[in-house]
Amino acid sequence: MADRQKKRSPISINLGTIVFFLIMIYLAFYVVIYLSKDKLAVYEVSASNIEDKISGTGIILRDEKVYDLEQDGYVNHYVQDSAKVSKGGTVYMIDTTGKIQAYLNGLEAREIMTETERDRIIERLRAFSESYSDDHFSVVYESHREISHDLTAYIDTVLAKHSKELQKKYGKKSYVSVKAGDSGIVSFSSDGMEGLTTKEINRDVFINKPKMVELQTSDKQQKGDPVYRLVSKQQWSLVVPIDEGDQARLEQAIEENDSRIQVFFGKDNFTTWASCDCRKINGSYYAILSFDDYVQRYINQRYLYVDLILSSTKGLKIPSSSIVDKEVFQIPDNYLVRGSNSSSKDHVNLVTEDQEGKRKISQKNVKVYKNQDGIAWIYGTGLEEGTEIADERQENTMTLPETTTIQGVYSINRGYTIFRLISIEQRNEDYCIISINDSDVALYDRIILNSNTVKENQVIY
Repeated sequence: MADRQKKRSPISINLGTIVFFLIMIYLAFYVVIYLSKDKLAVYEVSASNIEDKISGTGIILRDEKVYDLEQDGYVNHYVQDSAKVSKGGTVYMIDTTGKIQAYLNGLEAREIMTETERDRIIERLRAFSESYSDDHFSVVYESHREISHDLTAYIDTVLAKHSKELQKKYGKKSYVSVKAGDSGIVSFSSDGMEGLTTKEINRDVFINKPKMVELQTSDKQQKGDPVYRLVSKQQWSLVVPIDEGDQARLEQAIEENDSRIQVFFGKDNFTTWASCDCRKINGSYYAILSFDDYVQRYINQRYLYVDLILSSTKGLKIPSSSIVDKEVFQIPDNYLVRGSNSSSKDHVNLVTEDQEGKRKISQKNVKVYKNQDGIAWIYGTGLEEGTEIADERQENTMTLPETTTIQGVYSINRGYTIFRLISIEQRNEDYCIISINDSDVALYDRIILNSNTVKENQVIY
């Protein structure tokens, strides 16, 4: 029996399978290339400013005095905290028997707080809620004191409203009205440092910081207890410790600003100007800031964190990492000429010699980055130091000098990198402020953050 030859079935090639594998290979290749490439980061140009400043916590010196209680009793105040009082004006009343205090407590239950008084307390609570931060926990105590003052003011309003009724019921001897011996601003807190002078300043007063103690209380007080503090003048000083190395910088800024310096208060984001003087006191250096106003604003503060602004430069903010250097030639702008198909002077006349030694003129397109005061900054592919160029009339020639370095960024507004010239006003480690008028970059332009990852005219998207 003859052996049957086995028939081999032909290998069938599935075109769809081949295409699928080719696509997978392409995708794998693309992923590898993408992962190996440096990642581009884009930054949107914003408006900002850089400040050269000295920061520190200063201590307030004022013309102030603490007044003590004249006799035992319960104190009810006639004026609000931080309010102005005239000489001879009533500051508080002493309830010598305690009966008036009990009567006032009963009146409070019947009296209805006015809408203005209620709104003031609600506004303080809202401001506290919005500004609270774990980094500034002291705001809790300040807000508590301010609200307590508002509530006390409400009680004192009740007292004033029913003063005649109280006199009739308990007699005039049941309470004593105490008047201010001088005009000024009243405060119901004290830290015991009211007598501190500039000559007594030392580093210890900035380490051991006494806190303001609340003088208002509903308890019975003894004769001689501190009851209120009176600031009699608007003028006050803030003494800020500075490093010896900062003294020269500060003195230069003071001289440039007619003995003044700009001050930013961190407590309430307030900025103003102050007269300033640098002194060495008890072996350490200090900036003495003098103010003729705002004493009421900080009457219950002893220490304030401030920035002494030496200089401030406004402009466009860009990251320092986006800056790229470019080599250009500086030539007189009369060597710029119009091209055969151009209405702009963006060409130069190249001077060469042919094989027979005759002079030959050809034009080359260049990029003009800046043209100012008769000098043009140009760049052109293939241009080298020593290349000879001719002016527009081809009467005069010059050789290109050594290149100079200009700085710029890569803009990608058009989808590919374009070098844009910048003029730096101020610079720190992370950011620069560039001039709005002297830079080719505009607000909200998109630039490459890490300039070392791209080249000029590289397509991004």
